[in-house]
Amino acid sequence: MEDKLTIFVSSIIGEFLEERKAIKQAIEAIPLTKSWVFEHTPASADRLDESYLSKVRECDVFVLLLAKNISHPVRREYETALADDKPRLVFLKDVERTSEAQAFIDQIDVKWSKFNTTEKMQQQVQEAVTDELIKGYRRYRLKATEMDTLADFMERLSAATVMGGDNVKATVGNGAGQVAVGKNIVQTGDITYGPSHKTVFHGSVTGPVHTGSGNIVINPTQDLETIFAQLRTLVATQSQLPLAEREEITAGLSELGTELAQAEPDLGKIQRLKKFLVEKGPWLAAGVNTLFTNPSVVEIVKQAAQRLLGG
Repeated sequence: MEDKLTIFVSSIIGEFLEERKAIKQAIEAIPLTKSWVFEHTPASADRLDESYLSKVRECDVFVLLLAKNISHPVRREYETALADDKPRLVFLKDVERTSEAQAFIDQIDVKWSKFNTTEKMQQQVQEAVTDELIKGYRRYRLKATEMDTLADFMERLSAATVMGGDNVKATVGNGAGQVAVGKNIVQTGDITYGPSHKTVFHGSVTGPVHTGSGNIVINPTQDLETIFAQLRTLVATQSQLPLAEREEITAGLSELGTELAQAEPDLGKIQRLKKFLVEKGPWLAAGVNTLFTNPSVVEIVKQAAQRLLGG
């Protein structure tokens, strides 16, 4: 890719001084991306409003941060992104809001994430942006090698979460440089470099924390969007498969997600898609079967069966 994909960051600057610096660093750590943050751009002779709205129109992904208030410029940026059909990722700081800000949030038509620390925001932004690029690979014209790079980053990201507290069971990804924080942390996975492998401890940690498998673990109690994001990442990491086959599987996942979201989903179609995905191999079957133990999916399938039987 000759030019990196641009991620436009929108927020009230005064409410997010530290977060905007952190989000810039987080975005630029993602392969293939660069950030556009107003205060980090050179001076321009363009009118102020046009200088930032034109960048919204030119960006690839629009990221919105909201805290207590909403301003006219931020509202215009969001409306411009909406009008130009830009993928919109919204992150809300967990604070009390003005009625105007809450009314704006109530009108947002995409799912948002909530955070209460800068570190949590960085993690959420990296996960959401990377998933959006993997999911929309055709839109962004990504090559197979670029998909592999993003998938590898997502896999390392999922294993690299800084973990805290006591008695935490941590799986640390191979070669990713993750840090597990807490007491009595238990190693999972294999020690890949044998007894000579160097373990670095930070803070109050007891017991060995070596490099583990870094496998993606899907929790059936998570929301469906999160589970599907993990499944897409899992597919993207299968670099041994031809790109066309990975695209076919990803399309099948998208079709299944769309069908499950219907007001009256077709049970036959759901079952056909599940069979198609499960038969792709054990590496995918476990995740798909876990998806179908999600309480929401169980209820959807149950109601679809009742409709089919006239119940």
